[in-house]
Amino acid sequence: MFVLLACGLSSAGEILLLYAHEANKQFHLVVVDSRLRLEGQVLLHRLVSRGLNCTYAHINAISTSCMKLHEFF
Repeated sequence: MFVLLACGLSSAGEILLLYAHEANKQFHLVVVDSRLRLEGQVLLHRLVSRGLNCTYAHINAISTSCMKLHEFF
C-alpha cells in the first residue's frame, strides 16, 4: 500500500485521489496543513466522507510524516 502526502487543499489533487479510490487503488493519504487557513481540514473531511483512508498532520509534524511516504504532490 502506498502512502501519499497532500499539502492543504487542491481541487485537482482531490479529483485525482477520488478517481484512484473509485478505481480500487490501495493507498493511505497524509493531509498536511498549516495554521493560517487550515484548508487541509476541508480536504480531509471531503475525502473521509467518501471513504478514503486518511491521516491529518500539522506542518510542524511533517518530518515524522515523511518517513513513511512513497509519493508527494
